[in-house]
Amino acid sequence: MGTEPDRPTLKKLFALSRNVCAFQSLDDQRGCEVQLARPDWPCTQGEVAHIRGVRPGSARYDIAMSDPERAAFENLRVLCPTHHPFVDEIERDRYTVEVLTAMKDRHESKPRRQVGDRVRA
Repeated sequence: MGTEPDRPTLKKLFALSRNVCAFQSLDDQRGCEVQLARPDWPCTQGEVAHIRGVRPGSARYDIAMSDPERAAFENLRVLCPTHHPFVDEIERDRYTVEVLTAMKDRHESKPRRQVGDRVRA
């Protein structure tokens, strides 16, 4: 398996992302609402980001973690191209494993539209 997530993990990750970035500001608790994909785009702009980094020296790298654990759903989230480097490079000390895990949990547990709900344009 290595450090890259398998196809079922990616599908679950993107499905639970609700097509928006999983970032939430630590300063004002506002979430990012950047759309990750649209039908008319040739690809998604969503980036799979690790909570605990893949390689030594990467943000929040955990030497005790196995490669399959690094590639597991629980260690991944989907971010936009602005917020991926923000949490991994620019403010990596503020965005700890605990902060990012809580952010992921909040994002993935947000209410979803039910069948029959109106879609906002």
